[in-house]
Amino acid sequence: MLKFNFVINIIGLIAVIITCSMNHPPLYALNSNDVLFYASFDGTLDATLSQGNPQAKPVGKFKYAKGILGRAVYIGQRNHEILYESEGNLRPEQGSISVWVQAISWSQEDKQRHIFWHARGNAHYLLGKSVSSNTYFTVRKGHGKSITVPASWRLTKIKQLRFEPGRWRHLCATWGRDGISLYVDGKLCGQRTEDIVLGSQFQQYFAVGEMIARSDTPDTLIDELIIFRRPITSKEVRYLYQKGTQELFSPGKIVFEDTIDNSQIMPREIPLAVKESRHSKSGKRKESLPVWWNNTVGISDDVPIPWTPIKIEGQRVSVWGRTYEFHNGLFPSQITTQNTPILAAPIRLMSGDSELSDEADIQWIEKAKHRAVIELRSHKKNLEMTAKILIEYDGMMWIELMLNPAKPTKIAPLALEIPLRREHASLICPWDYKTKNVGNIPKNGYRSTFLPAVWIGDESGGIQWFAESQRNWRVIGHRKHIEVIPADKITTLRLNFTDTPFVAEEPMKISFGLIATPVKPRPPEWRTWRIGSKELYEQSNIRIWWSNWTNLRGYPTPKANAVAKMARLRAKSKWKRVCAYTNLSGTSPHSPEFKEFGEEWRKIPSDTIDPDVPVHPLDFVRICPRAKSWQDFYVWSLTKAVADCNFDGLYYDTSSAMPCKNTNHGCGYVDVSGELQPTWNILAIRNMAKRIYTFVKNRDADFFIIFHMSGKVMMPYLSFCDAMLDGENFTSSLKPEKPNYYELLPLDKFRAEFMGHNFGPGAIFLPELKRGLPNLKWDDSRVAEIEHIIGMILLHDTQIWANNAPLAPFKRLWQAFDEFGWDDKLIFHPYWKQNIAVSSSKDVKISVYRKPGTSKTALVVFNDSNGSQEVVLQLKLSKIGLAPNTGFSVRDIYQGDVVGNCGNELHLVVKSRNFRLIALERNR
Repeated sequence: MLKFNFVINIIGLIAVIITCSMNHPPLYALNSNDVLFYASFDGTLDATLSQGNPQAKPVGKFKYAKGILGRAVYIGQRNHEILYESEGNLRPEQGSISVWVQAISWSQEDKQRHIFWHARGNAHYLLGKSVSSNTYFTVRKGHGKSITVPASWRLTKIKQLRFEPGRWRHLCATWGRDGISLYVDGKLCGQRTEDIVLGSQFQQYFAVGEMIARSDTPDTLIDELIIFRRPITSKEVRYLYQKGTQELFSPGKIVFEDTIDNSQIMPREIPLAVKESRHSKSGKRKESLPVWWNNTVGISDDVPIPWTPIKIEGQRVSVWGRTYEFHNGLFPSQITTQNTPILAAPIRLMSGDSELSDEADIQWIEKAKHRAVIELRSHKKNLEMTAKILIEYDGMMWIELMLNPAKPTKIAPLALEIPLRREHASLICPWDYKTKNVGNIPKNGYRSTFLPAVWIGDESGGIQWFAESQRNWRVIGHRKHIEVIPADKITTLRLNFTDTPFVAEEPMKISFGLIATPVKPRPPEWRTWRIGSKELYEQSNIRIWWSNWTNLRGYPTPKANAVAKMARLRAKSKWKRVCAYTNLSGTSPHSPEFKEFGEEWRKIPSDTIDPDVPVHPLDFVRICPRAKSWQDFYVWSLTKAVADCNFDGLYYDTSSAMPCKNTNHGCGYVDVSGELQPTWNILAIRNMAKRIYTFVKNRDADFFIIFHMSGKVMMPYLSFCDAMLDGENFTSSLKPEKPNYYELLPLDKFRAEFMGHNFGPGAIFLPELKRGLPNLKWDDSRVAEIEHIIGMILLHDTQIWANNAPLAPFKRLWQAFDEFGWDDKLIFHPYWKQNIAVSSSKDVKISVYRKPGTSKTALVVFNDSNGSQEVVLQLKLSKIGLAPNTGFSVRDIYQGDVVGNCGNELHLVVKSRNFRLIALERNR
């Protein structure tokens, strides 16, 4: 009767609200809509709660005994099983089953099969213990493929989870399009997220127990069987195990405090995920912790180079190169980058056509040299609005917007508007791997479905908005999440959180970030970088040591001979930097650490490696850095390798943000329809990259980090690199009929994504001609395609990786640089601003480089048309301090040609889609 009363109390608000700390809204919530079926077995086999028929259809007679709560039912006897109608009570496409099981006369090691629950249809779902002693959940379709998640690989290690006579065990199995999982006593014991085969319909009945059991008497107790309409999360599973059904059915009680939330970065660093404790209830440690466990490598309150400490004056927060001002609102009223104000009006929260927030009270939560936290609070009628904003030394802002209604309040479509001065909002760079929408902002604007980031600005800087998820967004329309709306003097970036009116009844939190760019000055000596393929190693000053410095790909532990080999490389070469290839978001599945922590670390969905296949050193699985134990392991191991091998650089590959649904480390959220949705691991990658950057820069200020981010600009973590490598995303776009970048990479697209001036770190372009078109002949007789790219590089004052193309043009380019003295002291005058050299053709663009203290000037003359151009350049060199009417010697230092002399005019012929690199020097 006790248990029945708990059920009565909860019907109408069944289950629990799993509540975040600090009165945040629920991260996950189980409610009456999630429960399809609940059988308590308190003296009756009929379901206590069901969406379908609750009546049991027993085959045989059943007895009861003391259960985990109230009474339990005996099963396991031959020719006995309990049937329930499937319709309404069970879904084949997704769901979860939670049940308590006690072995009576058997143990884990017996060689008998014990079936606790199963459902047949065009696929067979089965939960039990196999003859091989595995506790398992399987989905078997027809006579073919079977997907089994055994728990034995964990149970062999964790003896406490093995079945023993008289000991209750909690089992939970989940299934859905993103995978199937099995938990024992709240711990994930098996999971599969690839090649999922699920059924589409069940037979009339599902069963508890099994007719073909081998025992003549009941040998198992079953209690508290709950079937959910969706795959419940790992935290919800832990809740069910730790609190039990009694707590689950206690109304009005907070029973679980969720600590996995982005708010953890406020006001201090807290682990982004929580691993199961390795201590028993008695407090005795069950096994030794790894040496890297919970380390603090790279966690510091100091501000690393090249940034300066945060400066706060009144309501103004200044970081290197940028200022955020807060006046009379929830968000910045002005953002200044490189001494240029870019907002046309304060950032505002809109409800329909009206501004929802007005004046706000300001409270400083934290003021430190490396971070500041400000809370802004505004009221309007029955709605309290709070924006808690973290600002870090690189200019990253993380904003947690909370709407808290005093009573149900109708709100028109809710949006965040960022009004930008149009003259500083000409370019757009959304998260767009194929770069389809990168470049000039279209006259009719831009619309998109949800993306994790979008940048808007001009050639000198701008602002990037980013978010890890759509949690609490309510957008129904297609391509209505993100809008860019140009007007006469204002271009507005609009983030539509909802596109229809709604009634706010509960607290609602929406989290997102902003970062003004550029985030840092260009790295020292960036114009002197030379990185090339193996054939150009002797001319290069940067080399990548690929993944063979370790035994396994993505495993940050050096081979035994790595230290000695590094010393030999440095002794016989002129390389200034050797960058070790590494991966922030992937590793080998064969490492001992992955075998223990892999299910916590893995990105879901992701590929897995068949354990029966022989080990290959390049086997690779995706990892989500939101797993705190992965961050600790990787940062500790990688920084140790840097110190041991004396690396002076790192190359990050496959390290960009990804969507992840692995609730074991805190990713994923359940939307209003009950679907598990992904979160993008932006802040986790940022935290990891920041830790590594802090360590290596404190060790060596010249340490060099390349981040391969092709097509994925995300400045919150790209702050912590020296060079952004881009261009691999064009590999599949190159076509034999158009074996070039002429149409793929117009000038506006290059300025928006590939130039780097507007972002901060140096930019390196990776050509893919040979790799993208391997069947074409690429030798030194075919150079026009790569010379087009080299011309673009020079025109925009950036860098190129001498690779995947004929190599002779790179050798000539580097010889020209040596001849001219190409270095960081050059003053760059870009074609979109300069009027020092003016072309007679609109298709010919000119950028100018001037060497201070000398008369040496370089003109990059680039023909952006499909035909050869004879042009006249009008020279106004007095604008850069050179006396007018002075004669100059003229040489093409790339081609090695003497052009002659010139005064105020220069006549040139420039081939189609090619360039001239003209050096001017005053005649003596």
